[in-house]
Amino acid sequence: MKTHSFFRRAILAGLSLPALMTVPAVAQNKIKDETVALPRISVTDSLRDGAAPTAAETVGTGSYTSSAVTLMGKEAVSIKETPSSVSVITRQVMDDWNMVTLQDALSQATGVTTIPNDGTQAQYNSRGYGMNAMYNGIPSYNALSGNQQFDLAIYDRVEVLRGTAGMLMGTDPNPGGTVNMVTKRARADFAATGTLSYGSWNNLRAMADVTGAVNTDRSLRVRAVASGQWRDYFYDHADSNKQVGYLTAEYDIGAATTVAATGVVQRDRATPFYGIPVYSNLTIPKLPRSFSPTAPWARNDTDTYEQTLAVEHRLDSGWVLKGQARWWQRDYRFNDSYAASAVNPANNTISYARRDNSWEYFRQNIDLYAAGPLELFGRTHNLVVGYNRERYQSNNRGGSAPVLNNVPLFNLEGSGAWIRPDIPATSGGKSYTFQEGAYGQARIKLLDPLTLVAGGRFSWFTTRSRTMAPSVPTDWRQGAKADGEFVPYLGAIYDVTPQVTLYASGAQTFIPQTVTDYTGRTLDPRKGTQYEVGAKGTFLDEKLNASLALFQIEDTNRAYADPDHPNFYLQIGKVRSQGVDAEVTGQPLPGFDLTAGYSYLYTEYIKDRTSQGLNFSNWYPKHSLKLLGLYHIEDGALTGFSLGGGVTWVTDYSGNGSNAKLAQNGFALFNAQAGYRINETLSVSLIASNIFDKKYFAALGRSTNTYNSYGTPREFTATLTAKL
Repeated sequence: MKTHSFFRRAILAGLSLPALMTVPAVAQNKIKDETVALPRISVTDSLRDGAAPTAAETVGTGSYTSSAVTLMGKEAVSIKETPSSVSVITRQVMDDWNMVTLQDALSQATGVTTIPNDGTQAQYNSRGYGMNAMYNGIPSYNALSGNQQFDLAIYDRVEVLRGTAGMLMGTDPNPGGTVNMVTKRARADFAATGTLSYGSWNNLRAMADVTGAVNTDRSLRVRAVASGQWRDYFYDHADSNKQVGYLTAEYDIGAATTVAATGVVQRDRATPFYGIPVYSNLTIPKLPRSFSPTAPWARNDTDTYEQTLAVEHRLDSGWVLKGQARWWQRDYRFNDSYAASAVNPANNTISYARRDNSWEYFRQNIDLYAAGPLELFGRTHNLVVGYNRERYQSNNRGGSAPVLNNVPLFNLEGSGAWIRPDIPATSGGKSYTFQEGAYGQARIKLLDPLTLVAGGRFSWFTTRSRTMAPSVPTDWRQGAKADGEFVPYLGAIYDVTPQVTLYASGAQTFIPQTVTDYTGRTLDPRKGTQYEVGAKGTFLDEKLNASLALFQIEDTNRAYADPDHPNFYLQIGKVRSQGVDAEVTGQPLPGFDLTAGYSYLYTEYIKDRTSQGLNFSNWYPKHSLKLLGLYHIEDGALTGFSLGGGVTWVTDYSGNGSNAKLAQNGFALFNAQAGYRINETLSVSLIASNIFDKKYFAALGRSTNTYNSYGTPREFTATLTAKL
């Protein structure tokens, strides 16, 4: 399968933009560009200008908060009127704090834990579980953790839903939450932004973003974004370079219909880093943070392509009909090396592995929905009905060199382990996943202050796999499967005042399983139920949002080892996750922008053969606090300066199971930012991260040979920004 050449050529051409039109930078100092500071409008306005922003968009608002989200209702819905725990990382937060990867952004999201995998991608967790991905509201199966994401330069915002999302995702393989990445739209008014930044370890980055109408009636609008980054790392013999090009166009077919097409290309070349091995007695070797066991020749090469096509039609009644199609492809090769065992404490040796594998991934998505108001019994209600489907395929081919044993950890180069071998392909395989579903949600106004939110989804899901050459080819083998599974959602919202609401909600999910009982029957899907109650408020003319949520997730039907039949399972396992999320975002004082979140998490095995009563997610801290604040001086001798700071604090956490003794105490990381607005076009800033140079592990205890990675030491980044 090949990506459409038209889009590929168009985006590759866009990669030349930075050299022509950018003086790039990221950390913003709040110059508010009037060409993009667009007013909020109601998404139910009939025949609205296709170029106008929805209430959820954040580019140009200059705000650390948003009044609405799209992931719970397709069309923008007020955060205050959403009976679930949600956060929005706005464009301004990303710009002010130099967030260029999804890991950067989600590291500051309330209740989210990020764990680095290999330097280019990470694992994301919330409420004791993994998280799911949506792209412009389109669900994508198993696409978040362990998958490289697009550079944040192309996104308007990142929306985060904490907790189960089966109504949105169908199979909902990760009930911890859902991340919706929403791309920038083309605008009718001309605007251009460029950034240029340089930081520790030769971290050079450039970005250009240009948008505007290309015809006199402004019915055709385009936006082009291009960025490039070239950098080394704090660990040895590692570097990367990444380029991304994004091109989108919107065209109004009359006053009521808009067609949008988008293409993205990202090229990434990086030295992988999987962390350090630890001793088999679960102690940590005394190694500098710069130590890397990866061979200098190791590379991860990734090329990702995406095209989308959307058609939206707006009716006089306020209803919106929208269809989206998405084509996505990734070509991924890793020719690398890593520690294949724990360290032998008797002689400081390890086993050492080298491999060469290539993968091709393909996704095809369709999402269709209708949303709008209904007048019944003298009140206005809202309804969303839709259908989506996804085909996901992966092909792989590769091989491994013989594992080297008794390799000295402290002399990998001298041992010959880093000599690059010729590795022929010895295995191959193919997998296929298909899911589809019909969904609906009704927002029923029972009383003036009381809204009932009821919805659900019928889902169909199947997976299959087979081996391919150079392996001995086999027939397709059926994997997890579900037919017509219904997942309900129910919530209630009560308006205490025009500014404050109380809510309660219940959501279910299901996760197909592949293991069998002793009769050969595949276990029924895992069932999950989440209960949540909370309060939300919007204050100071919608400049400040605050929320508090209490939740509990019950996860049943989990595979439980059958004590009478080895290697078979019973579906009687059960775990529980419960806790608190609290968040404040926006502008509590004039000139002062803030995002702050606190989370408490407690998990427990309720029914398990070997772990009953124990914590099932030691990997995640019980308490976490994340705060970023930036103050802009607009009066006096220091007019134009901005000063800010932030802290990320977590309590102790450790490995799970047999690795539970690998633990670290709680710690706090402090950041600072200083900026200056030179004039209406130019600004500069300096960001210092981990300013006290705290030595800590960003990942610890997931295995004894890898996934034990030190966090980034003290780091500085200087940025120049230009806006037109």
